[in-house]
Amino acid sequence: EEKAIKAHTSVALIRKMRHGDNSVEVAKSYLTLGKSFLNSDHNDKAIKSFNKAMTIFGKDNDANNTNIENLMDTLHQIGLVHRENGKLNQALKAFTKELSIRKKSLPDDRLSIAITLAAIGGVYSDLKKNEYALQHYFQSLDLIHCGFLENGYPRKSSK
Repeated sequence: EEKAIKAHTSVALIRKMRHGDNSVEVAKSYLTLGKSFLNSDHNDKAIKSFNKAMTIFGKDNDANNTNIENLMDTLHQIGLVHRENGKLNQALKAFTKELSIRKKSLPDDRLSIAITLAAIGGVYSDLKKNEYALQHYFQSLDLIHCGFLENGYPRKSSK
């Protein structure tokens, strides 16, 4: 993973030189670099990379929500880092913000909403707030179930 971090750092530097410090391409590099840091248990460096990406994606997002997926992915990663670091209230805040944006911007992306609901449920479980955890887990399962039904699952055999 250290090789990946070096490679992603090099790519980020090249993108900075080519596109400028605040380009979406640089933000994408920060997001990828943050994921590598997270995978290598360098959580402090991961959160710094994710925060840099959030700043750029947030500033660059336009009325068409061009960067909304990257913005939400970054929020989700921030939530994961906070949860791993035991900062459960900060994790809950990041996941809740992500959920709010997802519901407004991409309400048809049920799988991503379900994943975010499950992440919120996990944080509530860590907080020993089991009723809230179950509520979010069931909402997540409902969305997944509805998605399968809408896509023709389970398929009936043609005997």
